Amino acid sequence: MTLRHALYALVPTLVVVVLAGIAAEVYLRWDRAQVRVAIERKVAGRERCTQASFDPVRIYEGIPGKCGNNALGFRDRDHALVKSPGTFRVALIGDSIALGQGVRADEAFARVLEARSRGSGIDAEVVLFAVTGYSTAQEFSLLDLAFGYRPDLIVWAYALNDPADPVFDNANGELGVYFDRPASYLVEYLRGLVHRARFRIRARDCPAEWHARMHCGYRDEIDRQFAALAAAAKAHATPIVLALLPVIPQSGSFDDYPLRPIHADLAELARRHGLPVVDALAAWAGIDAAAVQITAADGSHDPWHPNARGHALIGDYLARELAPGIEAAQRSAK
Repeated sequence: MTLRHALYALVPTLVVVVLAGIAAEVYLRWDRAQVRVAIERKVAGRERCTQASFDPVRIYEGIPGKCGNNALGFRDRDHALVKSPGTFRVALIGDSIALGQGVRADEAFARVLEARSRGSGIDAEVVLFAVTGYSTAQEFSLLDLAFGYRPDLIVWAYALNDPADPVFDNANGELGVYFDRPASYLVEYLRGLVHRARFRIRARDCPAEWHARMHCGYRDEIDRQFAALAAAAKAHATPIVLALLPVIPQSGSFDDYPLRPIHADLAELARRHGLPVVDALAAWAGIDAAAVQITAADGSHDPWHPNARGHALIGDYLARELAPGIEAAQRSAK
C-alpha cells in the first residue's frame, strides 16, 4: 500500500474522531449550562456578590459596589494608592475567612487587627484583598494588585483548603464551576481526568480526612508556592508573613486539635524559604470549638468560618504577634 492510499484509508477514522470530538464538546457545554441553571436555582433570591473575571486565573471576582464591596470588588473601604505619612500599611490577602464571611465587615479579623494596632499606638492601615473561595493560585493573582498599594507588610492568610483546584476540586461553593468559561470544555474535561488521576496517585498513602489529604497530595505544589511567595517578597523588598488559619472541628477543645501536624509542616515549609509564620491556632488555645463556631438553623456547623468571637481572638493575636516587627520597621524608617 502506498503512503497516499494509507492516508486515504485514515480519512474515515479521522472524520469519526473529529465528529466525536465535536459531539463531546457540544454535550459538555450543554451539561455545564445545566449545572449553572441548577446553581442559580439554589442561590435564587440572594444578592449576587461575584462576577466573572477577565483574569483567567482568578475566574471570578467580587462585584464593585455590591455586598459591601469597595471600588475594586473587595469587602473593604476604598484606600488611596498613596498612604498617609507615618502610616504602616498592611495588605491582607486571603479567601472568605479573611473576608469575614458570616460576620459583619467590622468584625472580621482584618478590621480587628487594624483597630487593636491603632489602640496600641501604631498608625496601622489594613488593606483587604480577599475573595470568597479563592485558592492559593487565585490569591497569587492578587499579589501585583497588593504590591501596587506599596504595603509595608503583606499578611498571607492561609486556610487548609487553599491548595484545592478552584474547578476540579470545587472547594469554593461551586463558584469556580459556575464562572469557569474554558475555550474548550472537552479539553478541560480531559485535563480534569488527568488532574484527578495524578492526585489519586500522589495521595494514595495520604490520610482520609479531606484537609489532611489535600495537604499531603499537594505538598510539593505548596512548597513551590511558598518559594514563589518568598521570591516575590524579596523582589519587592516587602516582607510577607504567612498566617495559618485553623479548621473548626465539630466538637472538642482546640488543645486537642487534630490537624496540628499539618500546621507544623506548613510552618516548616514556609520557614525553609524564609517566610515568617504566625499560627492563629494559638489564638484559640484552651477554648472549645463551639465557642467560635457559626451554627446553622439545622444545627450544622461551618468548619471554616469563625463567628465574631473567633475573629476577635485572631485579630488580637495577629496584632500582638506582628507588633514587634511593625514597631521595629517604623523605628528604622525614621
